[in-house]
Amino acid sequence: MNTDISAPGYTPTDRQREQIALRDRTCVFPWCSQPARRCDLDHTIPFDHAAAAEGRPQPGPTITSNLGALCRRHHRLKTSGRWRVSQPSHGVF
Repeated sequence: MNTDISAPGYTPTDRQREQIALRDRTCVFPWCSQPARRCDLDHTIPFDHAAAAEGRPQPGPTITSNLGALCRRHHRLKTSGRWRVSQPSHGVF
């Protein structure tokens, strides 16, 4: 469960999705009980789609230690900038 699984691009693999569902169990937003299997996988540190083209390292790689389960409502809340999340260690939000 603590092994970091990586994917080469933006989209998480089925194996990553399963690992996050088992690790997080629910949306990581405080007091949300939406099952993780029904959640989006969110990059805690945002994936930079321009990094490779510009020759920069990827700041938000698609690895399990940079992913968390967020239900669609809370994912949109984070994406809009109205909520922030951090992951100080693998699976701790």
